[in-house]
Amino acid sequence: MTDRPARPGGPPIITVLVLADDFSGALAYALDYALFRPAAVRAVRVPGAALMHPPAPIPIRDVGGNAGASLMRLSTSSERMVAQTGGRDPRGVLAQLRQSTHSPLVEVDRDGAVVRFTDPWHWSRSLRGSAAG
Repeated sequence: MTDRPARPGGPPIITVLVLADDFSGALAYALDYALFRPAAVRAVRVPGAALMHPPAPIPIRDVGGNAGASLMRLSTSSERMVAQTGGRDPRGVLAQLRQSTHSPLVEVDRDGAVVRFTDPWHWSRSLRGSAAG
């Protein structure tokens, strides 16, 4: 997995965090947001997350090494990071990202509705909202 930043002049990148085999809400939010503000969507799986059955609709790259540190690096090249809550959180990556993200971290439910938003200054708030939020 590369931690390439977005190309200068290229589209922003929305990073979907795959924490379990069902990440449909996170993917729905990311794709909806990409329609609102044109962006590329990438998906990354943290160590300990279940494998996809059936295969995911977009390519998923595995995060190697320390998941928290790798995701923090990826947040520097992301317009925002999106994770689906409600399941288990392998290695507590969401808690780590809330403290160290360089881009907004949007946590959504299975339907893609926002349940928590954390900004790069580590202000975190539970809420409900639309994908455009």
